[in-house]
Amino acid sequence: MLVMIYPLFAAPRDTEVAVPAAPLPPAALSGSDSTPDRDIASAYLAALAAWESGDWRETKRLAAYALEIDPLHRPSMLLYGYALLRQGYKQEGAIYLSSLASFPAEDEYNQRIQRQARQLSGRYLARMTRDTPSISVGLPLMVERRWDGAAVRGGVLIQAQAEVKDVMFRVEAAVQPVGTELSIDGGRYSLLAGRQIALGDGLWHLDAAAGPALWFASGPYWPDQTQIWAGARMAVGADCRFSQSLGVRLETGWTWWPGAQAELIWFDQPMDVRIALTGWFPDPARSVKTVRAGR
Repeated sequence: MLVMIYPLFAAPRDTEVAVPAAPLPPAALSGSDSTPDRDIASAYLAALAAWESGDWRETKRLAAYALEIDPLHRPSMLLYGYALLRQGYKQEGAIYLSSLASFPAEDEYNQRIQRQARQLSGRYLARMTRDTPSISVGLPLMVERRWDGAAVRGGVLIQAQAEVKDVMFRVEAAVQPVGTELSIDGGRYSLLAGRQIALGDGLWHLDAAAGPALWFASGPYWPDQTQIWAGARMAVGADCRFSQSLGVRLETGWTWWPGAQAELIWFDQPMDVRIALTGWFPDPARSVKTVRAGR
């Protein structure tokens, strides 16, 4: 009986890929003393050595050789998928590891391989989806048209977004500073519903949404009180998820305020442009502790 003991996945140097903080326990690559078993052991251990030295191309080649002998050798599948990620084939590697994670796991050792494959793939698949809630904080730029020309003023923007059965819902609060050059200030709040579309591999998403809005207007026209106007808002935006938890969002929108237009015929605040930093809540199935080893 050939028994090879190996540590599966101690963290490589300067890795940017998340791996479980604790390595898998020593495991046996068992079988008869036949040549195929020896070849699998030799190829896997050589691939592991190449992985530890940061040679992803050689890791992939040796892992592929082991898989030619035994296509279901899970440690080699894990190394092969990891090498794909490290060589820049992120979508292919994530999908490959995701398929490995779906294999039945009868014992604890294979279950740990399964969890590790799920965690490694999840880091990249998460960037291609928008199925977890997010919060955005940024800057809204409001354009005001009035009798003496136009003015632009910034403020503070907070958005909370979640997806329910493929429908995107977003709650927004945009507050302009009181006492600025705008004729009318005050917070604007809206509840939008819409759809998102993935662009390319999904790192960028385009969305369009519409819904009701409220404007708690204040200014010199209503001393010591607030005028509440109801309206409707439409917005088109795009976001880029450059990591599992962070991204940037760009948006432009148009809001119709019939009460304001009826009362102040010389005044209009229909358009705005927004830029924000977005944070996504983690998916527990994709969460993973990260080990980074310096040189």
